[in-house]
Amino acid sequence: AAADSEAKAAAEANAAAARAEVAVKVEAAAKVEATIPAADESAGEFVRVRRSSKPTESRPVEKRASKSLFGWFAQKSGANSPTGPSSPRASTTIEEDKETDFSEYKTPPPVMERRNSSSWKLFKRTSNASSSSSSSVVPKLSASDVLKFIDDLKQNNADLLELDLKDCQILTASHGIALAEALARNTALKSLNLCNTKINTQTAVKIGEALLTNTSLEILNLERNAIGPAGIKAIALGLAENKTLMQIKLANQALSAGTDAEQFLAKAMAKNTQITKFTLSIRDISSRGVIDRAVARNNEVLRKQRFSGQS
Repeated sequence: AAADSEAKAAAEANAAAARAEVAVKVEAAAKVEATIPAADESAGEFVRVRRSSKPTESRPVEKRASKSLFGWFAQKSGANSPTGPSSPRASTTIEEDKETDFSEYKTPPPVMERRNSSSWKLFKRTSNASSSSSSSVVPKLSASDVLKFIDDLKQNNADLLELDLKDCQILTASHGIALAEALARNTALKSLNLCNTKINTQTAVKIGEALLTNTSLEILNLERNAIGPAGIKAIALGLAENKTLMQIKLANQALSAGTDAEQFLAKAMAKNTQITKFTLSIRDISSRGVIDRAVARNNEVLRKQRFSGQS
């Protein structure tokens, strides 16, 4: 019993000491709070902490006078956002926006800049060249002009070295045959361009026969015509015997040459040692290889001849 009474007395003494210590701390806190100066709301540096028994929803929002950018943006967003139907500031802002008059504002006219681009200079240069040389443009050929050229070929006119009839749509089959017959005996013409002149297979056969005897022609262009397999074979036979022709162009024909005609061309090109440029889409793989090797061989021979001539 004596031990129990001593323990109870010790517990009461400890509780009394704890209560005394709490009282001292409360008194010290009250003294510290009394020394805090009053908050200056205009300076925006101190914030007064208030305790209210009212709920948070009914408590009015306090605005802080802040000198920071965050406070400035917060004030701006608060002024622009409506706070409710009974907010007088929000209604005033809306009314001021409605009263703003933008009728006096005018869109400035666009600034027109002149740019001297390379494409414009090229167009300007070509247009000026065409306008300046408009008087020298060659008019379209007539039937009488074609007949005159054919007659010059028959007469072996030494001044007629190049004949360009490209895109001449008035060239008939009879004109083509007469031209081929004149080409067979001509010894002056160097270049003949019959691209897109409606040359058919019959005319091509006559041109192939002319290549057997012609000794002056170096360039022959028969692209974009309607030459069939028979015409290609006749031209191939002429190429095998011709010794002066260096360029032959047969691409883009309306009719397909066929494997037989392509093999004829390959045999003729293997025998020919002068042609350095050949244009025709060959479908037969073996014939294409033979023609490519023949053209490469002739170009190599020509290169060596030029090199030996310069040295």
